Amino acid sequence: MNEPRCISDPSGDTLQDWIEEMSAFVKTIDKNHLLTVGLEGFYGLKNPKRLAVNPELWASSLGSDFVRNSKVPAIDFASVHIYPDHWFPHLEFEDKLKYVSKWMLSHIEDGHYELNKPVFFTEFGLSNLNKDFQPSQRTGFTKLFLTLYINLQRESGLGQVL
Repeated sequence: MNEPRCISDPSGDTLQDWIEEMSAFVKTIDKNHLLTVGLEGFYGLKNPKRLAVNPELWASSLGSDFVRNSKVPAIDFASVHIYPDHWFPHLEFEDKLKYVSKWMLSHIEDGHYELNKPVFFTEFGLSNLNKDFQPSQRTGFTKLFLTLYINLQRESGLGQVL
């Protein structure tokens, strides 16, 4: 499933039960392929120490939780999406980049320290529909990814989870 949500249960219990059941079922059919949830990466109400990383308060009420959902034993790697134009349409580009850096680092750290699983940033981008969009911003966005990756590799080895 891609970007699962269960807004009728902000606690995340319904979605968590479903992920646990379905991922275990899929593994009974096929143990040879890697399995992920396809998360946006939002932190849920049961992960209070990371709520401040979410783009806004609404993100914690969607019934998903990056750490909790990715910890399921049948889930092989964690996935994260990054769409700062959708989350912060009124922020300046440089402020979006600062947020993206914080977002990426928190998920990389959680993948390493909390999950002991690789983290893939499986969807990311900027919208050319944004009123202030400039094609050069895509270059800056990509450069941020590469710079963060290289710096993490050099400084701590954490970049291996990208």
